[in-house]
Amino acid sequence: MINSSDYFLDFQVQPPHAIALEPEQIEQAIQLSKLSTPEQQWQTYLNALALFGFEAWLTDRDPELILEKEHYINIQNAICQLKIGEFKICLISQGILDDENVTMPSAVLDSPAYLSHLYITLKVDEEQEQTSIEGFIRYDQLQTFRQSGHLFLQSNQTYEILYSEFDTEPNNLLLYLRCLDPLAIQLPNTSAISQQESKNQIISERRTSLTESVINVRLWLQGQLDEICENLSWMLLPSPELVTSFRSSSTLNSMIEQLRQQGMIIPNTARGALLPFELADYSLELSTLVWLIEGGSQWSLLLFLGMPSDQLLPEGLKLEIKDANGILGEQQIKPNTDQSYLYMQVVSELDEEFIVTIALNNETLPPLIFRFE
Repeated sequence: MINSSDYFLDFQVQPPHAIALEPEQIEQAIQLSKLSTPEQQWQTYLNALALFGFEAWLTDRDPELILEKEHYINIQNAICQLKIGEFKICLISQGILDDENVTMPSAVLDSPAYLSHLYITLKVDEEQEQTSIEGFIRYDQLQTFRQSGHLFLQSNQTYEILYSEFDTEPNNLLLYLRCLDPLAIQLPNTSAISQQESKNQIISERRTSLTESVINVRLWLQGQLDEICENLSWMLLPSPELVTSFRSSSTLNSMIEQLRQQGMIIPNTARGALLPFELADYSLELSTLVWLIEGGSQWSLLLFLGMPSDQLLPEGLKLEIKDANGILGEQQIKPNTDQSYLYMQVVSELDEEFIVTIALNNETLPPLIFRFE
């Protein structure tokens, strides 16, 4: 006699909205993850699978809805700077072991450059090679939760929202994207005077306490360095037709080429500069690229931190980027890792600025503030 419970032991219930991942999508996700630091590779891999799965689902359900992902940014488990028509979209990737809460980094709700009309959470099951749309929520709903005291900042700079607060019907998401006017979900006016004065005050306090200097990267697009850059021995990099223009670093050349192949748009109008410096008895190089995002209301900063001749980076080296609202990202060389570079990209409104710090062995390079003035 067959025991039915034994017969179905290995049977796994598939999510009702499961999206099968193709081998080429998995391979592309693997390649993208290799561009991250070892501690971030797994999350980068999950984010890529979530992104590819969502794009495949969208194309299958409505080919007229096009996901614009050329300028997307990973912030922890969030994929930002996505657009569908005039809708700004943020995807939140969750693993299959995640609990009943959806965790999202604070930057996606607090930093103007990353605010979105719709936040969509996807569960990624890498073993079954599939992902599924778990639900979505509007920006104004999240703001209502925050104002009512049901959404607050955790000690690890994240927000947690119950899955039950999300709309779990993907057809409703399609209805929003097809029929709703994006203006119905109002995003804050990031140029409002009160907001800007608050941000300027925060930045001013940081400058006073840390004796920081502002680097005007707009001049780089004109082939010029400001006085701060000249005093710090920055060097302009040649115009990027880009892969061959960054000194002679084969690793950096390869990095840029890989980023382009994986979909990052680094336009030929981008310009860069290189800062050689000493920190904790190590010779290091910070290569920086900037460019205007299409439309002209935002700019992008792309950082590469390495050593001359592609040497392995020392254990403990840390690269961190902040804006007026807090930390946007950080990377650090962990013990027993062979890595010759760290890299990060951020995108901001034109009136925003980034603070970059580099630290090693209890020594910290004076913070660098990048502004597009």
